[in-house]
Amino acid sequence: MAVNESKKDEITIGSEIIEVNGKSTEEYIRQNVAPFISTSSPHILRKLSMEWLLRGIDGDKYEIKFRTPDGRIKSLSLVHSKSNEKNIHSPVTNPTWGNGLFNFKWFDNQIAYVALNSLSKPQIDTLFKEKIPELKKNKRFSN
Repeated sequence: MAVNESKKDEITIGSEIIEVNGKSTEEYIRQNVAPFISTSSPHILRKLSMEWLLRGIDGDKYEIKFRTPDGRIKSLSLVHSKSNEKNIHSPVTNPTWGNGLFNFKWFDNQIAYVALNSLSKPQIDTLFKEKIPELKKNKRFSN
């Protein structure tokens, strides 16, 4: 899960959320997250439940407890609000992703390399559309 750059030392890579608002993470998911996800596949329900665990609207509050990789239990109060932070720290690394969500480069033989590394992020279409004018410069590109 990605966190604001300012929190990366507080919520270290490999930490596990073990409690949300006084309930075990599993209980919180069963009662407050999973019922609102429409899917018939148990593995997709589990994946989305974990991804959406702390989703909410401005003002929503979460009291979480998490276990750090070294076994310490920490507590943190979170409130949903707009952040002015631009940098997000993500523990997910994939060498084919390069620098993140979208990668674009030209090879010597006029072949474009385009990597859309997640279709679940809404900004992926904007990142791709920004490169269309550059793609159209290539004579082989057709509409």
